[in-house]
Order: sequence, then structure tokens, then C-alpha cells
Amino acid sequence: MNKISLVLNKVGKNNLILLVIGLVLVIVITNTLLSTVSNTPTGTVKNLISYSDNAKWEKGEDLIATRMKSFLKSENATENIRISMGELVYDESGAGKLDDYQVEEIKIDEDDIFYDNTTNLREENGESEAAIVHANLTFDNERVTKKWEFDLVKENGKWKVLSYRPI
Repeated sequence: MNKISLVLNKVGKNNLILLVIGLVLVIVITNTLLSTVSNTPTGTVKNLISYSDNAKWEKGEDLIATRMKSFLKSENATENIRISMGELVYDESGAGKLDDYQVEEIKIDEDDIFYDNTTNLREENGESEAAIVHANLTFDNERVTKKWEFDLVKENGKWKVLSYRPI
């Protein structure tokens, strides 16, 4: 308690209040900027890979598009999503756990094949845009690199992963 009194006497109560308000503003602005950056196609893919790498299955599942979750429901969506997330961070050929990854967005036309002929599904799920992201995943102390492709849709203002696969 004496330390708190010393700090209050040195800083002054008004300055301490301003300092606390300033810190709160910095935290709010930082969180806003980080959430804006992660709501991009590449940010969404980076988050999915990161959640997979850290076994944050529920957070990863939140990044999967409603249309894919509906498709997988009959086949136990949660388990299938977790298995596919695991494939991102453990190489099936025995090269081990993910070391690193590089992500790049590919420019596409809105009428790209995976997005075509799905107008009703897009409208039902609030999808307004589409994107493709490529990721190079490296394993085995960076001796093995696998290229993956991620199809994304913007669902009610947030980028979600529709599907992903090695290419």
C-alpha cells in the first residue's frame, strides 16, 4: 500500500488518470488494427495455420465457412475440421511438424470455378466476395515444402475458409 501512495504522490492523481486512459486507448486501437489486418484472406489463412499449430481447434473452426460446416455436418464436422487442421501442421509423408509458412493471395475473378454456379448457396450464407490464397508450408527443418491452396469467401463481412488442399 505504501508503494501505491508513493506513486500517487509522485505522479499526481490527475496524471495517473490520464495515463490509465491513454493506456486503455492504446490497447483498444491496437486490438482494432490487429482485427482489421486479420480480416483479410491472407490474415485468415495465417490465423487458421497458427490455430492449427497451437491446437486451438475451436478458434480454427470459427474460421471455416458456414457452407463447409453444413456440408460436413452429416460426417461430424468438428472432428473432420480438426483432422484437416492437423494436416496443415503435420506432414503425412513423415517430415514431421510444421517449421514455417509463407502466404500469398492470388488475384481471381469473381466467376472463378469454385465460386461459380453457387448463387443460391452464396446468398443463403451471406457470401459477397471470394479469394484464393496459396501457402508454402515447410517441414523437417525446412527441408520439405508443401504448397497448399485455400479457397475463401467473405461471409457477412468476415473472411472464412471454404476449402483447402495441397496442390
